Amino acid sequence: MADKSRRWLTESLQKFLVPAFEERGFDVVPLTGEEASSREFRRSFPFGYLRRVSSGGLDLVEIQLDKYDPKFRLNIGMAPVGGIDHAIGGHISQEDIRVHYLKRYFEAYSWPRFQRWFAIRRWFGPAATKVDYQNLVADNLGLVREVEGALRDGRGRHIRVVEW
Repeated sequence: MADKSRRWLTESLQKFLVPAFEERGFDVVPLTGEEASSREFRRSFPFGYLRRVSSGGLDLVEIQLDKYDPKFRLNIGMAPVGGIDHAIGGHISQEDIRVHYLKRYFEAYSWPRFQRWFAIRRWFGPAATKVDYQNLVADNLGLVREVEGALRDGRGRHIRVVEW
C-alpha cells in the first residue's frame, strides 16, 4: 500500500505543484551524475530540482519526499552568483549548489515548529485514496506564494528558517 500511496503522491505533485512552480518561472533540472545513479536520491527527489534566475542569484526549490512514507516537504534557498565556499566541498559553483549546502535556507512543513511533513493523517477510517493525495497537494498550492515570501523576506506560515 505504501508504494501505491507514494505513486499517488508523486503523480499529484507532478500534476499540480511542479506546474505551479513552472508558471512562476522555475525550470525543472534533472538529477545528474552520482545523484541520478543513487536510488536514495531518486526516491527523495523524483523531480530533480527547480531553479529560477533572479537578481540575487539562483532561486532553488527542492520537492523532497520522505524515504519511507508518502509525505513531502520543500527545501528553499538562493544560490549566490559567484557560488559558495563550503567547509567540506571547497568552492561550489552556483549551478552545483543544493539547498542544504547553504548556511541559511528554508524548509516548508505542514507544521514547521514540529517539522511535520505534508501528509495525509488519519487515525481511523478508510485508507487514503488517489483523490486524497490530489487534494493534499491541491490544497497546498499556496506554498508557491510562501516560497516567494521566504526568498524575499524569509517568512511564511509554513516556513522554517535553518541557519548553521
